[in-house]
Amino acid sequence: MKRFLALVLAIVLSGMSLPALATQDFSASDDNPLIGSDDNARTINDLLQVGEYAEGRVLARVTDEYAPIATYSNEDAVSTSDLYSYVPDASAATARNRAATPTDRVVLVESSTLSTEELLRSLADTPGVLLAEPDYVYHPEEPTAAVSEAASASAEPDPTHAGTARTAPTTNDPLLEEQWQFASTSDVSGAANVLKLWNEKGILSKKLPEVVVAVADTGVDYHHPDLAQSMWTNPGDIGLDGTHGYDWVDGDDDPMDGSFHGTHVAGIIAAGVNNALGGAGVAPNAKIMALRIGGDDGFTMSRTISAYDYVRRAVQNDEPVVAVNNSWGGQTSCFILNSVIDDLYQNMGVVSICASGNASSNIDQALANPSGLPSEGIITVNAADKDDSLGDFSNYGAIGTDLAAPGVGILSTVPESQGIAAPERDDTVILQDGFEGDPGLFAFTTGGEVTSSIERTEEEWSGTEPSGKSLRWTVDDPHEGQMSELILSSTAPGAAEAVRPGKTLDDVRFLTFDSKVIDSSKSGLSRTLRIFVGSFGDNWVEITPEEDCYARYETWNTCIVPLSDEQRGLIDWENLSIKITRTFAAQDEGQRLEFGIDTISLVEAFPYDVLDGTSMATPVVTGAYALIAGLFPDEDCTTWRARILGGVSRAGALSGTCTSDGSLDIIRAASDPYPVVDALEVAADGTLAATVRGSWFGDSGGRVLLDGAELEITSWNSHEIKVVLPASLASQKRSVQVERADGETGRLNVLVRTGEKAAHYEDLPLPPLDDLGLRLDDQALPWRLVAAGGKLYATADFVCSNDDPFNGVLVYDPRNKTWDIEKGLSDFLQNRQINFAITSHDRFLYVLEIDPFKLYRYDPTTQTLSDPLDCDAALSSLGYNSHFVDGTSLTCDGRFIWIAGNMDADGYALPQAARLDIKTGEVRGLAPLAHERLAPTLCVVEGELLVAAGDKTVYGGGLVDGVERFQGDTWAFTSLPSEITPKQSGHAASAVLPAGATVAGGSTPHERMLLAGLTTADLSGSDTYVYDPVVDTWQALPVRLSATKLSFMQGAVVDDAFYVIGVDVAAQQPVFRRMTFELAPADEEGDLPTPSALVATGDAATREVAILVGLVVLAALALVTGRITGNTFLSGKDQR
Repeated sequence: MKRFLALVLAIVLSGMSLPALATQDFSASDDNPLIGSDDNARTINDLLQVGEYAEGRVLARVTDEYAPIATYSNEDAVSTSDLYSYVPDASAATARNRAATPTDRVVLVESSTLSTEELLRSLADTPGVLLAEPDYVYHPEEPTAAVSEAASASAEPDPTHAGTARTAPTTNDPLLEEQWQFASTSDVSGAANVLKLWNEKGILSKKLPEVVVAVADTGVDYHHPDLAQSMWTNPGDIGLDGTHGYDWVDGDDDPMDGSFHGTHVAGIIAAGVNNALGGAGVAPNAKIMALRIGGDDGFTMSRTISAYDYVRRAVQNDEPVVAVNNSWGGQTSCFILNSVIDDLYQNMGVVSICASGNASSNIDQALANPSGLPSEGIITVNAADKDDSLGDFSNYGAIGTDLAAPGVGILSTVPESQGIAAPERDDTVILQDGFEGDPGLFAFTTGGEVTSSIERTEEEWSGTEPSGKSLRWTVDDPHEGQMSELILSSTAPGAAEAVRPGKTLDDVRFLTFDSKVIDSSKSGLSRTLRIFVGSFGDNWVEITPEEDCYARYETWNTCIVPLSDEQRGLIDWENLSIKITRTFAAQDEGQRLEFGIDTISLVEAFPYDVLDGTSMATPVVTGAYALIAGLFPDEDCTTWRARILGGVSRAGALSGTCTSDGSLDIIRAASDPYPVVDALEVAADGTLAATVRGSWFGDSGGRVLLDGAELEITSWNSHEIKVVLPASLASQKRSVQVERADGETGRLNVLVRTGEKAAHYEDLPLPPLDDLGLRLDDQALPWRLVAAGGKLYATADFVCSNDDPFNGVLVYDPRNKTWDIEKGLSDFLQNRQINFAITSHDRFLYVLEIDPFKLYRYDPTTQTLSDPLDCDAALSSLGYNSHFVDGTSLTCDGRFIWIAGNMDADGYALPQAARLDIKTGEVRGLAPLAHERLAPTLCVVEGELLVAAGDKTVYGGGLVDGVERFQGDTWAFTSLPSEITPKQSGHAASAVLPAGATVAGGSTPHERMLLAGLTTADLSGSDTYVYDPVVDTWQALPVRLSATKLSFMQGAVVDDAFYVIGVDVAAQQPVFRRMTFELAPADEEGDLPTPSALVATGDAATREVAILVGLVVLAALALVTGRITGNTFLSGKDQR
């Protein structure tokens, strides 16, 4: 869906030039060239910092002008291969019936000797290159098991499952009742009404037109009995390899699933219906084309684009492919893939249905691939539960996602080799002993080094009622290191004779049993167990799984033990024996322990599983799309797509989590969809006219609202509404809502941009860690960046090449843009191996050793370190401890080190602040902050301590609002600019903007605070602000620190530049950048009031003069620029 739309107002509205839709990088240079043409161009640094990529591989969209051979020498061993051919000037209606001769294409440029960066540089000036990117790699989050070990598990169906008397069709699929997504919303509020549609349309009694769905995933087990008849079969004469698809991971024509993921997805879409096997797929009319693009090394863009070309060629040869299911993704945007997806949609009529992801994140905050790409050919799906609420793992986004669908507890197919143990399902049991009979299958005895006993009992014990009889294994007075064992030996006539009819021991894949434990001290602790089976010659084979088996305290737990082929070959099946042991630990010392053991089973693999994930929700929507395409064969892809986007239920708690505000309701999709808004497009002639484009508006007029204000309508039809825009609009995210004549509504959030697009900071070289013998450890702590003596000093979680921690400091010289180790200080810190925090003032660095607290002053110019000031007792008495580095921030004004923020033992922020006298070591606790803050940013401006942003917990929890100013014994609070979203990390960078400095045309005679790294919900506009504490105003600067969100960051000013170092959230890579400004002219500096003159005496009149001067300056700027209301935000009690 083209959701990050810019409402580009014409010159008559804004008085400024129109912004381009893509963000151009203003930091390009000879060392960092732009690659590509026009708005597609990006710098090498940007491309390499986006995310993980395959080294020595580059994707490029090229024209016929591209001549790769001339670019490289013979020694470079470079090859170029075609991945995708675009369809020129074709419509969906005609493209399916002709093999077009393309011009543009995507190529893969590979080299065994050149790096990715070198390949990109070689393409920078190559004619015919429209766009180039590394071959990005994604490692999607795995879906999670929805139940602890077994599939669904009860002999009695859950009354909330699909098979209710009201909706159940005539079908013999035994697991259909456990697929709750099929149910009616009247029975399960989060369900999709699939069975109801099947019944109303008689789908099981008539043959719908067959359609094909491509599953781009880990492959599909096409031999699975519930999928074999649902696979697409290559007709063989269309120039495509493979019977059921293709495998780009291994480069062959066998797309067999190398995992389980693709098979589970395929079964949700199109598992066989009425075949007396397992469950069913949503679309009985769909066939699955298996495209294997994901392997152990992740999902690469080159494979994905090749798979899309396979689909393109299939469609051009009349194969009825209607959708590609993408239940994978990541936080890196591949714009070449976007162009491919858009081409396949616009010219081939194939939609791409994508999972939003499983990180519980707002994807409006960060680029995502492919779900967050801007093509209208993408439908992005979140996961909902039975209660029609968002799954607690699901990503979401009011702009970036389209709808939710059932994605919690979804049963579907998995490869038979990946089947699960489901001992509760009687049809999977090969043999079983529940200890109800005497004798049973097993006789039992105990042994080992500890006094123990075993009995068969049916009494209530251990806090729960047993299911009939069970074994109670009692151990008395064990000592640490001792072992006790329970041995179960098969009774005559042996295990082979006890196998159930129609089963064989060759099919055994799991051993399972139930267990629980209690102890005499009522510890509440579970205990791990080891499992062995008897082999030949009185030997034992250990089969304890990697995931420990354990007896749960007071509650029965099913232990699942997989058996490999090698293990099964060593088992003496005729004389089957099982040994369960416990090696005792310190918590067992001297206790009486009672273990419960029940229901020993040998079971075959159950080729189904119940999983949670947006990966499961996405194929529910894909199946619905395929079913809609079969029900309405005379419609086209735009109408099918609109039916899905408007076919939602809004009865649940999903408002604001996606554009549709609801979850899939296939009955509404097939009958009366809600209005769907696709775009708000401004007239090209510079007038106030605009067009709202979409579907299901109805033929009679209704209303169009922009942020709740009704717009004038000049014409209306079911797909287009002509409106008149207001005469002026500020830059911000806005909601466009269409209200149909019957009162039903649809909306779209659009970004209104009225000013010129923001420039970007300049990229600077990162520390050459390899050259310095260092590397970054897991980024758990923020970067610390301070300025002293015209240089920058940085610390982070560094590790030496020998894996020892590096407790040192790096130094950056802005004059020659070089990094080095600050040797004098680093040697001292490394020798002591201490935790420390760092701040600075003038030419000095101040190092605060932690646990115990000691303060040192270091002079880099002479490499001398002062004697320590002992401040341990004073800081410890205020509650500061070893969490200091994690939760607090420091700044220094030359007299005091100011401390703000802290966290408790559970990781929650505290409202703590203090100051430390750098001469005496005296510590004074300050009044608590108005808000709890963890790792805020702070600086001293005009003699006042300013504390801003920060997190609520160490786990995230969202940005803490506001900047707080310390005024004597109280804190004055000012909110952050309203467009900054609270749903982001609270990490930000700040520094003092010198008095008289000019930035974005604005200057004041006093200091101000620079604050960078806080973003809007849709990542639009600026992320850099200037706060003026004298007049209490915010100014948004026309510059961006990053196209996405940075975290773990800190900033500092040296001379005429603001430097920021941190980590790009989307790319998970460090970045180092700067923004320059204009210092006060040297001949005027003497006339400017100094910060000390404003605050040294505390004279109220002095401060009033400063306020008056500041207001006069701002008013003058407003008269000159005419734009003060567009870029300045008033806040505080005096706001008018």
